[in-house]
Amino acid sequence: MKRLLAPLWSPPEPSFAGGFYRAKRILESLDRLEPFAIASDTFPIGVPNVRRYPTRRLGTASALFFKVVRAVNWMWSTLAIIAMGLAWREKFDVVYGGPSEILPISLSALVIGKLRGIPVVLCNQNVRGTEFWMLNREVHRAADAIVTVSEALAEELRSEGLRVPIYVGTNGADDGSLPEQPPRYDGVFVGRHTQAKGIPELFEAWRRVCDARPDARLACAGFIAPHVNERLRAALRSLKLEANVSLLGPISDGEKWQLYATSRLCVFPSHVEGWGIVPIEAHLAGLPVVAYNLPAYDNTIAKSPGAKLVQLGDVNAFADSILDFLSTDRIDRETLRSWAKRFTWSAAAAREEQILEQALENIGGARG
Repeated sequence: MKRLLAPLWSPPEPSFAGGFYRAKRILESLDRLEPFAIASDTFPIGVPNVRRYPTRRLGTASALFFKVVRAVNWMWSTLAIIAMGLAWREKFDVVYGGPSEILPISLSALVIGKLRGIPVVLCNQNVRGTEFWMLNREVHRAADAIVTVSEALAEELRSEGLRVPIYVGTNGADDGSLPEQPPRYDGVFVGRHTQAKGIPELFEAWRRVCDARPDARLACAGFIAPHVNERLRAALRSLKLEANVSLLGPISDGEKWQLYATSRLCVFPSHVEGWGIVPIEAHLAGLPVVAYNLPAYDNTIAKSPGAKLVQLGDVNAFADSILDFLSTDRIDRETLRSWAKRFTWSAAAAREEQILEQALENIGGARG
């Protein structure tokens, strides 16, 4: 059985989602490759062979201090991963770094692979809006292969001038759905509260929804950076939405599924997605979805019977789609659940193993 070394990093604050969660579930679901992980002490990974390095929780409300501490965290994490990867007395067949849009993961994977003389495969799930991408792009160029999660993202990577082999995998979603309960919220958003996730536009759209339905309630769950929190609350005050929008902050997985069960629809105005796990989770919970029409959705919710996709940035159309769903019960929840059950982590991991085995064969042939 071939051995895979995975350098892992996640934010020290409670913000574990997206690409970090994909890395966790893929590594935990591998069958023909044996995973070894180097992970921060905040990264929840359930593989037998894991070594940890310490990180620090960020708890400041200062934007400048937040960024400074994050930069120090990245530098420390990169050095710690490299040192541990070089010192680990095991024979590895590949270094697998993902999500590789995070520089400490991609850079440490590349250095370990080059110094140990083993192939480096990076898994990228985002290009736009990533920190230090100009440097990270050069790291990706030096890798032996790249895995991504959609044809649209593969094309974006090629447009960045990357000429290494790019393979397209997929994602999965865990089904923690609960029986439908009396609705507490009309809409639910799950994700980081950032501009890239469309939070400012979501608030504007919800103002329009409330103009038509004054009692409409929206729950927003997910990490809010300390320096962003007051800005968001000021926006809600300006729009007179304090009574209609609840900022819940980070919640547990169980609380997330409870939130889905007590909501009527999922709103997901993200501008940048590699695949989009949250809309699939929402469908597993039986919720219709309103989102922007992104290329990454071509093989997922674009084909769903219960998703409305509107032009990127069209706040009026977004609000109208929400109101349309709220005014009708024609979407059958069981139909959405059945449709979304095709996206499993076991299938995603099997595809990832197939890609890694093919990539290693091709790299071996090229080197030989």
